[in-house]
Order: sequence, then structure tokens, then C-alpha cells
Amino acid sequence: MSLVIGIVGLYLMPESVTNWDKEKFGVKSWFENVRMGPKLDNDSFIFNEILHPYFGAMYYMQPRMAGFSWMASAFFSFITSTLFWEYGLEAFVEVPSWQDLVITPLLGSILGEGFYQLTRYIQRNEGKLFGSLFLGRLAIALMDPIGFIIRDLGLGEALGIYNKHEIRSSLSPNGLNLTYKF
Repeated sequence: MSLVIGIVGLYLMPESVTNWDKEKFGVKSWFENVRMGPKLDNDSFIFNEILHPYFGAMYYMQPRMAGFSWMASAFFSFITSTLFWEYGLEAFVEVPSWQDLVITPLLGSILGEGFYQLTRYIQRNEGKLFGSLFLGRLAIALMDPIGFIIRDLGLGEALGIYNKHEIRSSLSPNGLNLTYKF
């Protein structure tokens, strides 16, 4: 679902940001783009070296927080970023990119493991980072926004999805309350 939201969000952005030719969007373009790729792209530094690893880390965090090993989580990040995104949805609008095929899963998994370890550290320290509950809560929300939506905004419960670790939190006008059961 998040991949579809991501592609729609990017599609709605100006072509000057995404470098996507929306006139060529479609199934015919997908076959042509897959046949032509992968190639080196000219995307900006912010997309290739900042956002792609961050999204790779988000893919990584989902299985990792659900109790999977770093290797299984890295594999999930690889499959999600290459097959489902680069050769899946994004290939409808552009030729798959070598940078995206390598940087997203590789740096994303490294960054994701860092996010996971920092999340576990914050959890062991009563939700605090640098002695601050606010910073701890903010860091966890930034490192795992998909988990936050599924866990904390109630989407998972509404869909009958439960994590065996039962990570729960709530957002109220007084702040964010996190409870962890491991």
C-alpha cells in the first residue's frame, strides 16, 4: 500500500522534481523501460543518496521490528526496492536505475539496522533519548513512520494485523505514550 501511495505522490510532483515524462506513463512504457534498463540516472543527490536509503531503511524496519533477522530484513528491503518499486511501479514512468537498484537496498539496510538498534536502545531506556522522552518518541516516529501508522494510528488493529512484540503507543494532545512488551 505504501508503495502505491509513494508512486501517486511522486506522480503528482512536478516533472522538474521527478524527471518523469508523464506523457509516457503506461503499460507500453513499462515494457520499454524494463527492456532498456538498468541505466545510470541523473536524479539529484537528495533523491539518490538521501531519500532512497531512507526508504530502503523503512522497508528494512518492517520485518526487523516484527522479529526477523537482519539478513531476512535486508532481503525484504532488496526485494521491495528492486522488484516491487524499481522494476514494478517506477518502471511505468522511467527506466530502472543502477543507483536505485544498489543504493536503496544496500545503504537502506545499513541505515535500517542503525534505526533498529537505536529504536531498541530507546525502548530499553524507557522511551528516552538523551534523557528526553520527547526526543525518544520523535526519533522512533521518524525512524519507523510505516510502523507508526500501522501501530500507533490503529491501522494494523483495524486490519487485524498484530506484531508479536506488541509495540504500542498513543498520540494525544499531552504527548506520545509508548509501551513496549518484549
